[in-house]
Amino acid sequence: MFKYILILVLSISISATVFSQDGDAHKSERVESFKIAYITNKLELTPQESEKFWPVYNQYQREKKDLRSNFKNRSDINKMSETEAEKLIENNFIKEEKVLELKKNLIIELKNVLSAKKIVMLHLAEREFHRELIGRVKNQKRNRN
Repeated sequence: MFKYILILVLSISISATVFSQDGDAHKSERVESFKIAYITNKLELTPQESEKFWPVYNQYQREKKDLRSNFKNRSDINKMSETEAEKLIENNFIKEEKVLELKKNLIIELKNVLSAKKIVMLHLAEREFHRELIGRVKNQKRNRN
């Protein structure tokens, strides 16, 4: 019980500092800390599960980020030829297939760490986290104006 209270207090304190106006230098680190606390809390990870889960999940996130940055479209769509547009469509399919392969590998690795129920909850927790983050950013912008 104490662990869950500690996680809750940690996530509240992190969320308060994540969205403060201290500058952008450490914002991504604070968002990442908030995400760790949020997902840990939502999945109710035990210390043993956390120890095994986070290295696997972080590796997946790094690989997914690298993959997406490698396939990032850097050209102006309005100036693109039909051939270039066709190539972009093809590259997007290739990227999505590779992202799907990464997700499949993540699930395979996580089955050795978490129950199937917690793996399903992970997807929901990620979606809720992003909604929460977007909502807080919108509120912060609204409060500044």
